[in-house]
Amino acid sequence: MAKRAYRKDYMTKIKGSANWYLQFYIKPDYRSLPFFKNNPKWATRRNFLETLKTPNYQEASVRSERRLQEIGIKERPLPPELATGKEAFFSVLRDIKSRDDEELTQLLNAYETLRDNALSPAVSQTDTLEVQDEVSFDHYSKAVEAVQRELKERNTAFFSQPYPYEITLLQLAEHYRTEIVEDGADIKTQSKLHHAVRKLLEFRGVNDIEVRLIKPKLISDYVRHSKQNDVAEGTMRSELAALSNVWKYGVRNEYLQEGINPFANVQLKGFKNKTSRKPFTSEMLTELLKASESDADMEQLIMCSYYTGMRLSEVFTAKFKSVGDVLCFDVATDGGKTESAKRLIPIHDDLRSWLEKKYKIGQTNGLQWSRPTHDSVGKKFGRLKNTILEQVGVTDPEKKREYVHHSFRHGFVTMLIEAGFNELEFADLTGHSKSFLGRTEAGRTYTSTAQLEKLKSIINALPVAL
Repeated sequence: MAKRAYRKDYMTKIKGSANWYLQFYIKPDYRSLPFFKNNPKWATRRNFLETLKTPNYQEASVRSERRLQEIGIKERPLPPELATGKEAFFSVLRDIKSRDDEELTQLLNAYETLRDNALSPAVSQTDTLEVQDEVSFDHYSKAVEAVQRELKERNTAFFSQPYPYEITLLQLAEHYRTEIVEDGADIKTQSKLHHAVRKLLEFRGVNDIEVRLIKPKLISDYVRHSKQNDVAEGTMRSELAALSNVWKYGVRNEYLQEGINPFANVQLKGFKNKTSRKPFTSEMLTELLKASESDADMEQLIMCSYYTGMRLSEVFTAKFKSVGDVLCFDVATDGGKTESAKRLIPIHDDLRSWLEKKYKIGQTNGLQWSRPTHDSVGKKFGRLKNTILEQVGVTDPEKKREYVHHSFRHGFVTMLIEAGFNELEFADLTGHSKSFLGRTEAGRTYTSTAQLEKLKSIINALPVAL
């Protein structure tokens, strides 16, 4: 094997250098990025070349991805790093089942490089390559074989397709949703479908997945994960039923070939009966606000939770942000429950008036709290809530557990639905992924004044709390 220059994606090995380099053609659209626009160094250059300062492929991949993100070029996430050991290997085997063909080819290239890194460097075509790291070489060789086997299996199993493109779960679910809407499906039914699709994709950590790659093993893992996270059996059955109907629709309309429905006949054992959560009643809300008048932390927690539907941790960390004339809460800027949790929530006119009496908006970054953590605020609210429930006649401990801070979030969604909006219209407010609207739009934080004005009109449809 002779020395040669070679490249993988944006990473390049230059002849005579041990280190990896980041290299790519500076496309015309790249020049509008702030990195290039504000740096005269690249004004006339056609190619970007920068050393990654390491000969290690994995470390170079991490540095390359980080640098591309800094520049503003969005790329496919790096393939998962393979660790040594059987369990890690079998984890990879499960993972590759849900990757599309292009991703699988990328994984194959990465694994081959990792395997080759365990060999001694060759200086001529006649040199014999020796294994320097037996453990790594063996592990990565098996990974290469596993990916090759998966590609071969696909080429054999999926040679005949009803359509030239593989249909994805989001595409199929949207087609199915359109059909049931035409047949008179209500908002609740649509919402169940939306949640079922979103939760399965979040479990896999992907934006979408080809339906052909959804196998019984994936669903078995998903069910086990849901059980470990205390999902109620009824909820699980409802989700699987919705997904099963999507699959049946695909077969019925020849998007899919006849085969085993991975969502049907799934065994559900050992699930707990999860306590249901209920929205606070008007009476409860009134009493909570009366009781919190002398406690600044509790009063602003209740007001902000009612008018925004934010999670407790989000209320505690939310910042003020103005976009045009629209005052918003900037939510989960430092990370949240999901990527979609990062969002702007326009502030209800009534809540804004209340906040302006308390804060100098524009001079204050966000809400001020006397307690150090959201947990301490939450515990304080729990004690207050239990006192109020006793006052309004809710004394049964099991009934009390139905009312928690999350009840504000349930109430927020319920009130917006009662006001005539569907979940897709206010997904940007709750932080739920808008799966059915297309991935070019889903998960973005909307910042234009026009878009926020529309969201504000939805927020203002909420009944006044006081």
